[in-house]
Amino acid sequence: MLILFFTSFSLQAQWVKEDDTSRVWMKDGIYLNAEEFYTNSPSAEWVLISDKEWRYRDSIQRKGVLVEITSREIVRSNIDIRSHRVLCDTGTGRVTIDVKEIWGLCIHGTPYQHIQFESRENFIRVKLLGRVSFLSYTREFDDNFNMVPNLMNEDRQMQSEVIDLIVDFDEQRMIRNRRANLEDILQRDPEMYQSYLLEKKKSRAIGEYIEQYNRKYPLDF
Repeated sequence: MLILFFTSFSLQAQWVKEDDTSRVWMKDGIYLNAEEFYTNSPSAEWVLISDKEWRYRDSIQRKGVLVEITSREIVRSNIDIRSHRVLCDTGTGRVTIDVKEIWGLCIHGTPYQHIQFESRENFIRVKLLGRVSFLSYTREFDDNFNMVPNLMNEDRQMQSEVIDLIVDFDEQRMIRNRRANLEDILQRDPEMYQSYLLEKKKSRAIGEYIEQYNRKYPLDF
């Protein structure tokens, strides 16, 4: 049985048409590794099943396979996919891939990273702003200091931690979202960095200069 949950967590990056250059968007598909994400080259595509194939759709959904997320579903937030496998096309025909093997997804131009230990949803939306983008989620884990032997699962003590990351497309990495790391990125443009230093004491300076950085160096795949 297929279950999808769409939450109300709001982010800015939206799907746009190919002739709209006002926002960043990426190619729809399935990423099997981080490199595919950073280079905007998903190795698998979503399979669009026609209405005439309704028997096939019904059969594969009964096996717990996610068939497709259609354009009728407006995806604006994190996603919880409970299916164990996803139907896709890797260029050699239709195949199913174990969700655990998927690094991430892109739906309507918006990318999501697969986070297995997130407390609510397991595909977290990337706040796609440009070369410097962001990812934030809550990780849930066992509190080992309060573990009691043979304790039932529902009684186990859990802790949570907010993970706030910078998605650095230039270096193809994710790092902690800290001012020092953002300043390191700005230093790639010495002139911009020197201007930033003059305004560093302003509370919004770092955010404004990162926006300038993204405008000056648009994401180009």
